[in-house]
Amino acid sequence: MSLLAVVAISSSRMAAQDSGTLEGALVDPQGALIPNSVISLRWNDLGDEVSWDGAKRKHKKPGKKALTVFTDTAGRFSVKLLPGAWDVFAYRDGFVPICTVVTVEAGKAKAVELHFPRPVRASIE
Repeated sequence: MSLLAVVAISSSRMAAQDSGTLEGALVDPQGALIPNSVISLRWNDLGDEVSWDGAKRKHKKPGKKALTVFTDTAGRFSVKLLPGAWDVFAYRDGFVPICTVVTVEAGKAKAVELHFPRPVRASIE
């Protein structure tokens, strides 16, 4: 194996270790998965090296600080992200948009299930 091939393989392994995977599902109020829906991801950068537990961490900032993915026909999505906190938004006509913050760790898969809330009936008298 040539030196170039070894460098290419090791750099691709390092790149894979730098990212984590966010796997998720979008669920309606009745518990059914919702296909073909928008999931927006936004890098949640507070500009601070100290995390909530007091440990210093320096995260590599992503090239794209926002991206959009869609749920598949089964209502699931999967995306590779750099480690750190990400805001995860879900939108669908007829539902109130939802958001949660998810922490992605390098080399690990994080699962999230997004649930649209039940509609609340209100009357104004």
